[in-house]
Parts: sequence; C-alpha cells; structure tokens
Amino acid sequence: QVPVIFSTPQAFQIASYHTQLINGLFYGAMFIMILYQLFLFVSIRDRSTAYYVLTLIAMANVIAFFQGYTFLFLHPNHPGFNDDFAALSGPFFVVSSALLTRSFLNIRNFSKRLDNLLIINTCINIVAGTLMLFFMRQISYMYLHLFTLTHCIIVLISAAYCLYHKFRPALYYLLAWAT
Repeated sequence: QVPVIFSTPQAFQIASYHTQLINGLFYGAMFIMILYQLFLFVSIRDRSTAYYVLTLIAMANVIAFFQGYTFLFLHPNHPGFNDDFAALSGPFFVVSSALLTRSFLNIRNFSKRLDNLLIINTCINIVAGTLMLFFMRQISYMYLHLFTLTHCIIVLISAAYCLYHKFRPALYYLLAWAT
C-alpha cells in the first residue's frame, strides 16, 4: 500500500524531517527502555523482566519493519530478506508477549481457558509464520496479521480478567497494553 500525497519539495523535506525526528525519539526511548530493563534483569534475575526485554525488542522490530528501517539499516542489499522479516516479526512479538503475559499476570492461576487460548493462538501464529517462511509465501500476510491482532485482544481480555479478580498489577499491565 502506497499512499499518494502531493506536496512541494520544501514541504516534503519539512515533513520528512519531522517524521525522522519523531522516529528518532521513539527508537531512542525504546533503546533506553531495553537497556534499562536488561540491566534490571541482570541484577534481579526476574523471568518477567527478561520476557519484557524480549517483548520490547520484538515490538521495536515490528515497527521498524513496517517503517522500512530493517531493510534500510540491516539488509539494504538483500531485498529478499524482507519476506523473511515479514514472516518472523509477528510471531516473534506474539511469542515474547505471550511469555510476558503468562509470567507477569500468572494467567494460568486465574483462568486455564484464557491461558490455553493464549498458548493455542501463539502456536497458530508460529505455524503460520513458519509456513510463510518456508513453503507458502504466496499466502496473504492477512492471516499472520489476524492472528497477531487476535493475540493482542486475548492479552487485553486476560489483563482485564485478572484485574476483575483483584490482581492489582493487572491494572498497570492493562493500561500499558491499551496505550
């Protein structure tokens, strides 16, 4: 999908500058968050913190992929790698955030059904990404996006469910995911 926007060269340059500035601030903040959480993990050895670091990396990777930065900075001479990143980015995010959700919310203790649903959706996402990576690149990415969106909805429902059952940390988890 390519949006068509007409502008003067000067207006384009200003808009591009602002976009790059905002992206630089975003990726800088993500880098600082990842480093801080990584140092925190090294000092406290909490599994949830490690999963959080992986989720932050995966989320930054997905956004960088969609904005074209992975192609621009990681593999500019190999455009075929973009298909591989497309097939792997979503499942990497789903796996890491499913691990984080299960660990931080301890969802298994609150609802075995939600926990199983989270695991099943994660497995489906991994299978879809693997099939697209090795066998069926002609399949639409719509399926991968659908399973990733479903994952996000399951995570939100899980956090709300834990909050409903008076698990206070779920409030912060829910607020973070909602934003």
